[in-house]
Amino acid sequence: MSDIDRRTAVAAVVVALVVGALVVAIEAVVTHDAKASARSRVNVAAERATAFATELRQAAGKRAEAVTASPVVQRAYTRHDAHALSHYAALHPNVSFRLWNGRVLGGIDPGAVVQRLDVVAATGGVGAVSAGVVPTGAQLARLQSRASGAHVAYVVDGVVRWPPRGRSTAGSVFADVSLPSAEPTSLVVSTSASGIPGRNVWPPLAAVLAGLVAGRFLSTRRQRQARTREIAKSLDIVGETLAATHDPQALLPVVLKAATEATGATGGVILTADIPRVSWGATNTNRGAHLDVPLRTEAGTVSTLRLFSGAEPFDEEARDAARWIATQAEIALENAHLHRLVQQQALTDELTSLANRRRFMAEFRREAQRADRTETPLSVIVLDLDDFKQINDTWGHDTGDAVLRGLADVLTGATRTVDLPARLGGEEFAVLLPNTDAEGARGVAERVQRDLGEMRVPAGDDAVGVTASFGISSFPEGAALADLLNDADRCLYEAKRAGKNRIVVTAAKAR
Repeated sequence: MSDIDRRTAVAAVVVALVVGALVVAIEAVVTHDAKASARSRVNVAAERATAFATELRQAAGKRAEAVTASPVVQRAYTRHDAHALSHYAALHPNVSFRLWNGRVLGGIDPGAVVQRLDVVAATGGVGAVSAGVVPTGAQLARLQSRASGAHVAYVVDGVVRWPPRGRSTAGSVFADVSLPSAEPTSLVVSTSASGIPGRNVWPPLAAVLAGLVAGRFLSTRRQRQARTREIAKSLDIVGETLAATHDPQALLPVVLKAATEATGATGGVILTADIPRVSWGATNTNRGAHLDVPLRTEAGTVSTLRLFSGAEPFDEEARDAARWIATQAEIALENAHLHRLVQQQALTDELTSLANRRRFMAEFRREAQRADRTETPLSVIVLDLDDFKQINDTWGHDTGDAVLRGLADVLTGATRTVDLPARLGGEEFAVLLPNTDAEGARGVAERVQRDLGEMRVPAGDDAVGVTASFGISSFPEGAALADLLNDADRCLYEAKRAGKNRIVVTAAKAR
């Protein structure tokens, strides 16, 4: 190689490195600002979506109250007139009735926000009224108009119901506001962080192209040595990044980008069951073959890391680099899944699978802030099994554990998805009831008391029945937010002193 060729090659490499570093710096700044702006837009829109969800729940509650108070409905329940209730449900969409015999009349849209009220006669409960409210297109359009640059979608069981053309809910930044419905329903707020304008890409591309053209003048040995050093450096950086990351979803783009850069691929994609999960670079080229490497992304799930070559096929060095990255990625993904599992276990009671005290207190603080901000009710039920020590002493701890698990099942069955039943410790449990007043909390406690009274836990040749005492406190009618838990505990102690198997609700504050 002549001195002129050598100087040209060195100059081209220096230019390419300097321009590449500048592009990386610009991309980092622009991407950071774009993501921060996108997150801000999504947060504002999510707050408004949360307020709208609260309005829907309140509207559903008012509708349930109106239906329950209807003279036709009251008279039908009093007379056990199922025909009248069926006729009423046929005339009023999204209204259903649970009869005295357990039969349900009427139907409610799976995506409707639902509230239920028990119908109680002098002899006790005779059924329940459920009413649902489906957000209208006008309401959703109004929410979209206030979304500050974010997109809003109404999604029911994975299907976009609004907007009508089914805009995708995907985006680089998004938030999910759940709605209490029969099927998984949410308001999905999403947006994408804007990238670097295309005109800023051409100079670095020209610099890279100049470097590649100049590199062709270098000898095959020098090309191989330089590429080997670049691959080793890339793999070191990838290993450090993977070891420091605990989010499995965030790992996949890192893995793919590193694999494409280390192998010289034009682009790549990670597929699970032939469905793309993340892509990088140019993946639609037909000029060369692709390289497939197995990648275990989750336990029991083997995905495919697919890399696309340019004009020339991948050599053995590139194949080895792709396999090495996949191996390191599997280790990092497994560590990330274990890290997430440990975090989940730290917030869950091992025996009952309910939330533990730590998670309950964190959710209580969050819901208390929301109730204070939105001026919506918040209730807490604290309950304690009666004479639980006697069960352990008589039948043993295995039977006692079975009783605790049975109570956990009763609590889960008697509460909504937005409620949070938890085991605080020993035989003491609690239920956090957002947007629920004292009357609604009493209804939940009565259902738990009834179902618990019907529960029998096998113990040898016999069966054990249990009861519990309940204390209920509600904001704002009964106590201030700061005193809510202590007030519920006080009511629980009053229930114990009054003879157990009782429900005590804090008295309403004087107005």
